[in-house]
Amino acid sequence: MRDVCITVANASPISRISYNHFVYEMELHKLRQPFFYSHYYLYLFVCGEGELRHEGKSYSVKPGTLVLVHPWQMHEIVETKHELTYLYISMIGEGIPSILSQIGAEAPVTVYPSQEHLLDHWMKSIRRVQEKNALYITESVFMHTLSYLVCEESGAEDRSLAAIKSYIQENLQNPEMSVGLVASIFFYSEKYFSYLFRGKTGTKFTDYLNDLRIRYALRLISEGVRSIEELSTACGFANACYFSKVFKKMMGKSPAAYIRERKKDGENDTKG
Repeated sequence: MRDVCITVANASPISRISYNHFVYEMELHKLRQPFFYSHYYLYLFVCGEGELRHEGKSYSVKPGTLVLVHPWQMHEIVETKHELTYLYISMIGEGIPSILSQIGAEAPVTVYPSQEHLLDHWMKSIRRVQEKNALYITESVFMHTLSYLVCEESGAEDRSLAAIKSYIQENLQNPEMSVGLVASIFFYSEKYFSYLFRGKTGTKFTDYLNDLRIRYALRLISEGVRSIEELSTACGFANACYFSKVFKKMMGKSPAAYIRERKKDGENDTKG
């Protein structure tokens, strides 16, 4: 783990926000709609599928969809498939507009799709709510959510991904390399890191790592390395058996067979 030193701004809008509700709504059919509230509402959809309708527009919602609605915006939530449930936080205060400008949420309704990584934290938090801790939990959930939205809006996650790829490339030989290790180094939860990495690269972390390692093994073989044990160690695999298994899966043949073919090809080239 590396030491981290980040300068934190002195002024914070958090003290200028008042929270009204933190709710898990499971009986949508009993609510009177359309909604018309004096507070900001931050919805996180948990189950089912549906639409949030506002001023003639329909926004698709499903598990992991996050929606922020400004005050006095008439809207309704309609279930279209399965039983639609959602969590929400309602709030008001002078500090909110400055926060919303950081996450691109100045419009009356802003939709953030694919926020499934937030579900676990929101659900665990709502289960812990009691009268004495309601304010602290609600505020912590809102701030936790903002910590991701700010990065998403500013493109910080893309910059972080570049740093992650660079770290992996520079540390291929480390047999302790794992999704958990890299997530902790870059200060992500393992669950969110896995979600982020696959979303940005289109592949699982382990598959990405193994692909880099086998490519490096091919380079070493081309440079004359012939020992399976040596190749395994140099590429960061915990043992030669696993290295051989991954190599065969990717290349369609064992490393020993590949090396024999390379050696044979080299001998033929020499004779020619």
